[in-house]
Amino acid sequence: MAKRVSSGTSQKLSNVYSGGLAIVGAFPWLADKYGMTVPVWLIGYSGALAITALAYLIWHILIAWLPGITGSRRQLPVASILAFLAGVASSLWIMFPHTSGSNHRAFTLSKQEVVSKKTFINEKVDIDGKRFERSEFQNVTFIYHGLGKVDFVNSSFRGSIHLHTDNIAVRQFVDLTQLLKSNPGFIGDDISIIDDDGEHYYLRRDQTNKPPEQIR
Repeated sequence: MAKRVSSGTSQKLSNVYSGGLAIVGAFPWLADKYGMTVPVWLIGYSGALAITALAYLIWHILIAWLPGITGSRRQLPVASILAFLAGVASSLWIMFPHTSGSNHRAFTLSKQEVVSKKTFINEKVDIDGKRFERSEFQNVTFIYHGLGKVDFVNSSFRGSIHLHTDNIAVRQFVDLTQLLKSNPGFIGDDISIIDDDGEHYYLRRDQTNKPPEQIR
């Protein structure tokens, strides 16, 4: 009887530990979702830990509630399927951790639409997520919502060109730049873009230090 009680206690402790690991593993994802800065690798691996812990917890729940699978021969297929699903889910989470929450570096539009050999005259042009190739623009207003990358390749611009945005982050960056320009200690040439590898690309008129794909 004592052995049974000990075994049951051990089972409960194991379930508590598994639940605790799942919560700890999910914390970086929750922190990222609510705007905290969390390394992408930490979200990936901690998420995999949470998935593995949940799979272990589900396994023990199945054993407790489905007595028909208590035999070792019956447990093996169920355990194999559960382990396989947990492995696939963990791998996908590690590969694509940015889908877990809000990644401030990721665009909403992941793919670019190619617009080729088109002429725009006296109109407003939405440019989010578009790659304009050999296109002409005359007296246009570009509207940028901050949803995707924009490229202009071998394109020409004539007349008056305006650029508008309704993206709060873009507006804040522009406002901050204008505010700091009034400070004598502010070095305008040191405004830079930081890529995912931590490299700085400075916003200078000569464009000598911009990413190669941005120089056309």
